[in-house]
Amino acid sequence: MHHGLAAQVGALVEQDIATAAVGANIQIAAYDIDPHTLGPDLATLVAVARQKPSAVVIAHLYGIPVDLDSVREICQSEGIPLIEDAAQGHGAAYAGKSLGSFGSVSILSFGRGKGVTGGTGGALLALDDRGIDLLRDARLRLGSPARGTTDWIAALAQWILARPSVYSLPASLPFLKLGETIYRAPSLPRQIAQAAAAVLTENWDASEVESEIRKANAARLMECAGGSEEIATIRIQQNAEAGYLRFPVVAAAGIPTSFDSATARHLGIMPAYPRPLVDLSDFANRCVNCSAAFPGARLLAERLYTIPTHSKLSATDLQGIEILLRAGARASQ
Repeated sequence: MHHGLAAQVGALVEQDIATAAVGANIQIAAYDIDPHTLGPDLATLVAVARQKPSAVVIAHLYGIPVDLDSVREICQSEGIPLIEDAAQGHGAAYAGKSLGSFGSVSILSFGRGKGVTGGTGGALLALDDRGIDLLRDARLRLGSPARGTTDWIAALAQWILARPSVYSLPASLPFLKLGETIYRAPSLPRQIAQAAAAVLTENWDASEVESEIRKANAARLMECAGGSEEIATIRIQQNAEAGYLRFPVVAAAGIPTSFDSATARHLGIMPAYPRPLVDLSDFANRCVNCSAAFPGARLLAERLYTIPTHSKLSATDLQGIEILLRAGARASQ
């Protein structure tokens, strides 16, 4: 498959892969997601890698590192560059190195809910000769930066709406499309606005503190979830440290979950996006194997929930979440 990407088709991920494929006028071969790790299903990744795509894209969902040793071995054996989507990887590491350190090109995001923010924007990192060549070409295609007024507004809104007491407000605004699997039409890539860069610089040190709080809160939630048969936590690679942008759990089949309640929504416990990308017509039209089953992605579309971990959670909020987690454990006994 020349001039195409191999990309993850998780229940919740990479809507922007479809946008990129349309903008670049290329095809996509999708691989499935392992519901136990949120990383690539390696058998389906090998299958699409053998089709010789131009690159393989992997994503670290919610700051959970994928099995990079296996992924890099697959890419190297087929001579395919790796694009590492570390947009959700802030505070996470693999083999002692920060996520975003492993691709020919790695992607960072400074947008809403990504751990370190400028209100909008992101960064591309080149980590080998192929990546450097790609970024030189990309730099020539960038448009002028936006004025930045909306970036200040976006950053302020993120700060206000992060509090659990107002979680219901963004959920009630349909234009935010929270919890939806959506397609965005491609637009001209631009340099990051000075306003967004200034917000990012100002927030950088605070984001490191925030990262440690998220991980501490996740450890607390992990302890509560242990032993439950109603929900399963995500397995972390042995040589990895998760950043836990949110704390993901998978509900067991056929068991009513304590997370389907108004109390859970008030605390920010949310189901994942409701359908895999292959069910989006704009993605399927570009996907050469969209008729495959993708059982992992479909399972997660039905059963994945995520729990907030950030510092704006009060002691009362955390206690409420723990009550729901323990209720699930008791229900399974």
